[in-house]
Amino acid sequence: MEQNNKFILGVEELNEIADKIDLGYVILIAGNPGTGKTIGASKILYENMTKLGIKTIYVSFVETKSEYYKNLKRLGLDMEELEKKGLFTYLEEITFLNKDLIPDILNQILNTVEQTGAKIIVIDSISPLLQVTENIISLREILHNFFYRLSKIKGITTILIQEVPYGNENIGFGVEEFLVDAVIFLKTVQIKGRSIRIMEIKKARGSDVSLVSIPFIIRKDKGISVLYPKNVKEKRSNKLINVVVGNNSFTVLLGSQNLIIANPKIDIQALASLIIVGAVAGTPNLLENIRRKTIIRMMSYTAEEFSSQIKNCLLNAGIDKNKVDELLKSYIIDGIDVNKYSLTEYFDHVKEIEEMEKPAFVLNIGLDALIQLLADNEIYPRLELDTMIRRINNNITTLYLMNGNIKDYYSIPLGEEYDNVWYFYPYKENRLIIKPFRLKMKIFASEKYTINLSSIKCLSRII
Repeated sequence: MEQNNKFILGVEELNEIADKIDLGYVILIAGNPGTGKTIGASKILYENMTKLGIKTIYVSFVETKSEYYKNLKRLGLDMEELEKKGLFTYLEEITFLNKDLIPDILNQILNTVEQTGAKIIVIDSISPLLQVTENIISLREILHNFFYRLSKIKGITTILIQEVPYGNENIGFGVEEFLVDAVIFLKTVQIKGRSIRIMEIKKARGSDVSLVSIPFIIRKDKGISVLYPKNVKEKRSNKLINVVVGNNSFTVLLGSQNLIIANPKIDIQALASLIIVGAVAGTPNLLENIRRKTIIRMMSYTAEEFSSQIKNCLLNAGIDKNKVDELLKSYIIDGIDVNKYSLTEYFDHVKEIEEMEKPAFVLNIGLDALIQLLADNEIYPRLELDTMIRRINNNITTLYLMNGNIKDYYSIPLGEEYDNVWYFYPYKENRLIIKPFRLKMKIFASEKYTINLSSIKCLSRII
């Protein structure tokens, strides 16, 4: 059923902004080529049609109907099916435009609105209309009259798309911003040699807009996925668990975010294996949670090699083969080649797999590689902090492992946000020292721990 005056932006994270945007608004989506303007506008139409039953129209000066349907279907948006249901109309206006045709085209749009009963319309793009009109004052009068009739008299939400050349963030001739109630600007930026899509909401009448640089990606299964940190408070558990490493252990809070810096002489993949084996043989509290599910995330390591190493460790620890096979089912080994990911693709992947699997424990191996290859000083800290808070609120205990010296802590983004920081370093033959470096949770002892590696036969080497 169609619901009057309701409108959604098509992306869950941004719908709190749409609460202030009613039907009848004029919205401008502007941006550089290839930033997702058509997909973003189509996603808005799709969500309003499928969730609210609102009829919509798409007017295109740049793409044929068949091309549009084909491209959108690849992204999981079946507009052709919605057309069959009477919810969607596509107007193909790929003709040579001149100023004399503008009134006829605008009248055709108005007539189609009357015939279909549509409440949302997209014009892709407004750029041809601007380019063929020399008299900017005359153009302003024509467009103002047209959009006033659509939005203020008929209550139609109009979404305008405008192409902006690369390197330019000025929007057209100034006419568009004069007309619109909300402006969404899409652009790409380079971070560590990889392109990142950014959404900026520059104007939203009736809303207190303070959002800048909202990262997003285009996904085949859902069109647009926004990585917008939600304004939520931490909700911490008071339950304690032990992390067992070899013949020793240290205590952390359930859901805490912990950083382990391992001296460069230590093989962190082998160290991670030691922690996993220790977890299986650990205290009932940890065993209870580990059995739920554990995500082992490998940066620049192969999942197959690590899985085989874990299996050998468990068998050599004296655990029955059938039990080992059962335990391995609770381990999700997520091998990531960070050279093939952008920063936003990485965090979107992390969020998706953790929301789907709902793990109790995450072991992030290779934080140093992630920071070196993907991190910047602005977007990475925001996305990582959002990930930490989400894990805390879902009681997902996390260990971040990295190689480095203790002084490297001071250059790690968000170093002060980790609940606990430990430094692992070799001591004499077959021994490791665990030195608490910074413990935010003051309830824990601060003494050093010693791990005897001589009794651990499953690892070919750790130092």
